[in-house]
Amino acid sequence: MNLVNNYYILDNKEFKNAFFIKPYNFNTNIDSNILNNNYNAIKKILNIDKICTVKQEHTDIVKIINGDNINDVEVADGMITNLKNVGLAIKVADCQAIFLYDRVNKVIGNIHSGWRGTIKKIIKNAIDIMTENYNSKLEDIEVYILPSIDKCHFEVQVDVYNEFKNSFNNIDKYTIYKKDIDRYYIDTKSLNRDYLISLGINKNNIYVNELCSVCEGKHIHSYRFDKEKSGRNLAVISL
Repeated sequence: MNLVNNYYILDNKEFKNAFFIKPYNFNTNIDSNILNNNYNAIKKILNIDKICTVKQEHTDIVKIINGDNINDVEVADGMITNLKNVGLAIKVADCQAIFLYDRVNKVIGNIHSGWRGTIKKIIKNAIDIMTENYNSKLEDIEVYILPSIDKCHFEVQVDVYNEFKNSFNNIDKYTIYKKDIDRYYIDTKSLNRDYLISLGINKNNIYVNELCSVCEGKHIHSYRFDKEKSGRNLAVISL
């Protein structure tokens, strides 16, 4: 990804995209005028007509955006659409925002996959929607995992580790256990990448950004870096 004026963009020119970082802030607890100004700036930067958001609650729900529900803000953690000039926007502060792109049928997706979403395998739900509702083929789907917390900082206790183990029987391949502090460090980026491959996505069509949101906490909103004061980055994709 390339950094341009406080946002990152992918090299792929077939769709519009950006990952907005500090000083942009999309946390709903900030002044509504600032929030609206930020959204208006995005529409101008990306040259799009509409931005769609969802009420993110770490679910495995993926919503299809169409002409009937384009203005509805519902509980979900992913969106899929083939509408043009409609930006799908996901807020993150350490969690993974994951772009999906069917280069043949021109379908896009944006998924919020924190550790709970990863355990619930929300990414599979999104891909299933694309194949079942838009006739997408696995070999035509590109996946982009954006800047997020990396294995160096994703430290969890045994309860969360066990939840991962219940969902992925090979989780130890992606885990380092530090006995002296009784903590587990999990590489969720590699975990999701390999899970995508197991679903049938071509490994050459998967892009994983190496930036760790915590390591880059001075520039990227990170809950583990800023704690309760953390703002929210915004990942946007549009046709």
